[in-house]
Amino acid sequence: MEDDFIPADPSDPQPIYPGYAAHFRTSAAAKAYRKSIRVPAKKLAPDVERVIRFGRRYWVRRLYDSMIDVSDISDSKSSIHRHRFQTASAKTFKDQDLEATAHHIFDVSIAVHTRGWNRPETYYKKAVRGKLVDHSEKSLELRLNKICECLKRRKATVDDAIRSGVTLALLCDNPWARGSTKESNNNGNKKRGQRLAMAKEQALRKEQEEALRQGRGQEEQEEAEQEEAEEEAEQEEDEQDVSDDGEE
Repeated sequence: MEDDFIPADPSDPQPIYPGYAAHFRTSAAAKAYRKSIRVPAKKLAPDVERVIRFGRRYWVRRLYDSMIDVSDISDSKSSIHRHRFQTASAKTFKDQDLEATAHHIFDVSIAVHTRGWNRPETYYKKAVRGKLVDHSEKSLELRLNKICECLKRRKATVDDAIRSGVTLALLCDNPWARGSTKESNNNGNKKRGQRLAMAKEQALRKEQEEALRQGRGQEEQEEAEQEEAEEEAEQEEDEQDVSDDGEE
């Protein structure tokens, strides 16, 4: 297979990344790199050991309850993430999926303080000021509490958690920033929906006006044809009267 390798045409657009370098000879070596730490752990939280020892049952239940809570959802009315928790006929998750995810959220939240970020740094977002700053660097419980708030209000974050991977890592690393991102997406989707509805309404109004104009034009044409027919009939009557007078 390697003998059949055809090099790229130098006249083609060139990639910004270097060519294949065979950095990893085995799957294990590649996996070790993928799991390597890119951003250090947030080690300033004194409550980590206590939460690890005594908090799993409490926090897993709170996370689960937050996921299924439908009392204060901010996702748009048409959101599939909303329907999965409000509409029984929608394609919903199994409760085991949600409970297992709650355990996963708990574990990943702990890893923020004990392991660090082990995903490509490209995805990592460090907020240094404003409302997007991670306020839970010194408290695992505060982090978990904020995650519960996100799961309760924004069902799109539940989807993040179930999908796992980078989306779950972002949620657990900084729930303030992730929650704000989802809220911005909701607002953007809402405005886009309003624009589409307005455009649809304007198009419908235009069609109605065009149909009305065509209807009026048809009526005017029919009236003109009727007047023309009446004039022709009157003219024929006049000609007939003249003919009758001549015969007399």
